[in-house]
Amino acid sequence: MGEIIVKIKNEERIQAIKRVLEKRVKEYCDEIGQETFLNSLPSAIKKEIIQTLDLEVDEPKGYTAAILEEAESIGQEYFFSTFSTEKLAKFALSCGLDVDSLSQNVLVECLMNLQSYKAPKKKPAPKPSKKKA
Repeated sequence: MGEIIVKIKNEERIQAIKRVLEKRVKEYCDEIGQETFLNSLPSAIKKEIIQTLDLEVDEPKGYTAAILEEAESIGQEYFFSTFSTEKLAKFALSCGLDVDSLSQNVLVECLMNLQSYKAPKKKPAPKPSKKKA
């Protein structure tokens, strides 16, 4: 029984250390700027980040820009997805976009790409033939 308690306490301690480390890295990154922070990282770490984000960047010189672009895109997507579909539709309209959908995913995608969307017309179901085979 004591073994389990020690494992749980160690896990809680590890989680607390991770939270403190995350906070300190974020504060440092905010202090010096994201681009400066990323440029200070070794290329191997940036390459791991690129792979984790499923980005295709061949040139190590492009790692920082690709990571920053993807982070901005993820942030925008998260921001837009916090709004109701009605508010997203009104915002899209105020941006001059014609979005023929009340799907939150479609509205967010249209706002992120600043593109209008027309729902594809449904084809009528084929009528069954009267001939017997």
